[in-house]
Amino acid sequence: MKGRWSGGQVMRGLWTCGPVIAALCLLSPALASRAAATIGVDELRPGMTGYGLSVFNPGGSIDTFRVELVDVMRGVAPGGDMILARCTGQGLEHSGIVAGMSGSPVYFEGRLAGALAYGWGFAKDPIAGITPIGEMLELLKTGDWQGGTRPRPGSPRSSAVPDHQSPIPLPLGIAGASPELVALAGSLLEPFGLMPVAAGRALPPGQGESAPDRFRPGGAVGVLLADGDVRYSAIGTVTWVENDRLLAFGHPMFQAGAIRLPMSHGVVHAVMPSYASSFKLFSAGPPVGTLVEDRRPAVGGIIGPVPPMLPVRVSLVTARGREDHHFRIADFEPLLPYIAGLGIAEIVFAGEGFYDEATLEARVVITLAGGRTVSLRHVHTGRAPADALARTVMDRLRLLVENRFAPVRVESLDVALELRPGRNRLTLTNVAAARRVVAPGDTIALRLELLDDDGRSSFRRMDVDIPATVPPGRLVLTLSSADTFLLRDLGRGAGTEPRDLDELLRLLERTGDEDVLVIAGYSAAPGLTLGTREMPTPPPTLRRILGHRAGRVRPLGESRLLLERHPLGAVVAGTHEIPLEVKR
Repeated sequence: MKGRWSGGQVMRGLWTCGPVIAALCLLSPALASRAAATIGVDELRPGMTGYGLSVFNPGGSIDTFRVELVDVMRGVAPGGDMILARCTGQGLEHSGIVAGMSGSPVYFEGRLAGALAYGWGFAKDPIAGITPIGEMLELLKTGDWQGGTRPRPGSPRSSAVPDHQSPIPLPLGIAGASPELVALAGSLLEPFGLMPVAAGRALPPGQGESAPDRFRPGGAVGVLLADGDVRYSAIGTVTWVENDRLLAFGHPMFQAGAIRLPMSHGVVHAVMPSYASSFKLFSAGPPVGTLVEDRRPAVGGIIGPVPPMLPVRVSLVTARGREDHHFRIADFEPLLPYIAGLGIAEIVFAGEGFYDEATLEARVVITLAGGRTVSLRHVHTGRAPADALARTVMDRLRLLVENRFAPVRVESLDVALELRPGRNRLTLTNVAAARRVVAPGDTIALRLELLDDDGRSSFRRMDVDIPATVPPGRLVLTLSSADTFLLRDLGRGAGTEPRDLDELLRLLERTGDEDVLVIAGYSAAPGLTLGTREMPTPPPTLRRILGHRAGRVRPLGESRLLLERHPLGAVVAGTHEIPLEVKR
């Protein structure tokens, strides 16, 4: 035969010489990059043997594993087929399909058939689902390769395949994380197809300067969700490289469509076998490009410019002094609340531990596009208060980015934390009033009995001013924490259902202050809400006039006539009611 062989002919020739010779030759990046010939599903037959490429061992070398074709499943998703194959070698008989292998290219007759992408939980044999390469290559023709857009929030990943099979999880390496934080992250991020694991904080010396051309089929590719003092990175495997573009995973990451996430190299240290799900231990490198496509058959990235990330600045004050931390979060709204909350909690866990009893006061300022800010204050006490704070931050950010009124772009977070040792909570066990009959304009003394967590009782006096406008009749005083009071108002419908973004932001700023005691007084006289404003005991004529204004006016079965806030210096638990009689 005259002339040079094509890359596909080279690989077919190598494989006829035996898988050992092929494996040795595949160590050459040049040969691997030339193996671009493909084989379609119509050419595949049960019993065909081939090989796959992935990284299993330290050093960054791309290893081969053996593949035997089981069959082709047609139409497992709209416009999509799945190749079933049994995988052996590289310890897969012991570990099963490994999280982090997503995207591992699979070859039959020396031609690329597709990417390892799907698995079955607790399977007894290492059988995998392979996404055909033809479906993946369509992404190069139809995808948005101009840098992506910011997707609107959506539900966790859906792979559009039957429920009994699912994409191989992507290991999410959390650098320097405690087991407790990994467990917390797992409970929150599993619906997104992420499998949190402990990871190294940085690449070993000499391995952090990988050039963009180091990406090659079978090599590791990382996606950075947080970088800096907090580092979260997911890892999978490269399937196809063409100039400055690559395809990976063989399944979606979040199925977000056009996307902008930082892309990095990664170093695999070992495979951790597990009965639940084996996974790769790895460290991610610095960002070297952008993941721009996230579709059903694959993800796609561009080597080169890196997308901006959102800055998070955290100060932590403890008995040892003040620490300042900085990290950045990927600008991806569905995950932003989770990564922000977990990152803040990680800073506390790293310094003070998870199960220590402590009191954590947090002031959070969320800066939105245009310069508008949302200020929050929360106090949590007990075991692992950072866990509670993480969930609070997630909840508030989700309300923002998933709001139904208008798109919201979060630009930065500033968090001031103060951590004090010990539990600091007071439970309201009893309230006594100096008298039960009052007149408008009176001041009434209340005697509060408070119980601390050590079982010790203390007493406080509080004077409550009865407004001069209170009508005669029954007046009920309620005492509770500020957060509990807000929940009660939500139940009443007293101006707490936001009708636009401005009202939502004001509502968010009313949450928290768990160490503030609120005393509110309610009359049985009917009231109204106009937007988020409560109008207690309006005259009948005004009720009739406003009652004809649809939408923003709602009746209330009671009127709130007084509201006082009293900081107690400890988280408030318990509620109490005192009925009074108002007489002129």
